[in-house]
Amino acid sequence: MFPQLTDYLHANNLSVAAVKEVATSHLTALSKHFKSYFADVNTDAWDWVRDPFAPGVTCSGLTSKAEDELVDLSCDRTLKARFQQTDASDRGLGAVLTQQRCETCTSTCSFTSCSENPEQRCETCTSTCSFTSCSENPEQHHLEAAIHTPVIERGPLIEKVMARYSQTWKKQEENSTKFRDLLRSTCHGFTKAVVSQDNTPVGAQIVYDGEKRKQTVTSAFFNTFAKRNPFSNKTWDTCSVVGNGGILSNSTCGEMIDSAQFVIRCNLPPVENSFLKDVGNKTNLVTANPSIFIQKFRSLQDRRRPFMESMRRYNDSLMLLPAFSYSVNTAVSLRALYTMEDFESPIRPVFLNPEYLLNLRSFWRSKGLKKRLSSGLMMASLALELCTNVHLYGFWPFDQHPLLQQPLNNHYYDNVPSKKNVHAMPAEFDHLLRLHEQGVLRIHLGECRPSSR
Repeated sequence: MFPQLTDYLHANNLSVAAVKEVATSHLTALSKHFKSYFADVNTDAWDWVRDPFAPGVTCSGLTSKAEDELVDLSCDRTLKARFQQTDASDRGLGAVLTQQRCETCTSTCSFTSCSENPEQRCETCTSTCSFTSCSENPEQHHLEAAIHTPVIERGPLIEKVMARYSQTWKKQEENSTKFRDLLRSTCHGFTKAVVSQDNTPVGAQIVYDGEKRKQTVTSAFFNTFAKRNPFSNKTWDTCSVVGNGGILSNSTCGEMIDSAQFVIRCNLPPVENSFLKDVGNKTNLVTANPSIFIQKFRSLQDRRRPFMESMRRYNDSLMLLPAFSYSVNTAVSLRALYTMEDFESPIRPVFLNPEYLLNLRSFWRSKGLKKRLSSGLMMASLALELCTNVHLYGFWPFDQHPLLQQPLNNHYYDNVPSKKNVHAMPAEFDHLLRLHEQGVLRIHLGECRPSSR
């Protein structure tokens, strides 16, 4: 019955009687002090949580404002009817708040004076409520989430970060122009971010940025390059750079993200169905790590239709492929390009220029970043060259929400951990936060509202 106990007795040459005596003594002592560990709790005082509409319910320990809100809640006959129709296992204040968020989140009610009898009060109260979409009230959403999600005290690091972030943000034109000019003069993303037939002729040597390797440009390679630089003589007023951080979950930032003239996304993220509200779906440029092709689509060696079906979400966007970062990337990036051509996809695959990536690495190394740059920082840097106003979403390297103080998944679509020691995410975020403080770009954390741009 207890194999581990049997093994322990046998290994130590002990009898059951000897162990029984010790266990009995321990349990007897524990029973004497049980109340020291678990004090008596008056569960009747919390009946209002289980059923706020029950006759004669009393509550204690609430503020005056909370008591008034509970009175208003218990007066709502529509909610009471819904509550009574709910299965007992699903009842409770959390269920009521879920219903209330969907029906009374922006209600404007005027109540007549009510009797002291709770039951009579609920029958005689009158209200004139106008109901709107529950998604319009973010505070009610937070209240519901708080019931089901544990609250974690913010650590000193996040406290320091939020102290810097909470300062009123204002665009600083001088700082923004100065930093954009600095990037353009050192990294040349405006002209060299993409390998094109304009900047990489036949016979040129391509130097890989991730390993010691060179590739001579043959006619076959040359024909796969973009005919011209897609960013030449183009600038955009507003750009959204969308990271994949878990902070985007329940952010309702989709509409604001899509309102930008140019939207950049990283590593082929999902943008449809349940994610649409939080991340939007407009995509003008998306990066693609070849490891995704290798792991998810078997290096495009077998059936390619599943790959193409998953690419439909990006419409006619530019797809940036780091074909010349590592040798393993080159062949699979070419297969991706050929597949999109064979299926006549509107997506425009182009190759990231390793010369630009080397310039970008040198730029950020001079500022203290020694590890390989993340796709997010690369795209934020490129956007600062291409766009007048840059907004970052989904950039948050910590596993705790900075405002709701709740645990976060690694990505808004999954909780798969990132590879350790590849990128310096917190250090990168620190640099981006400095640019936020200087009014060069704007980082968005938490829920998005129309006025937060």
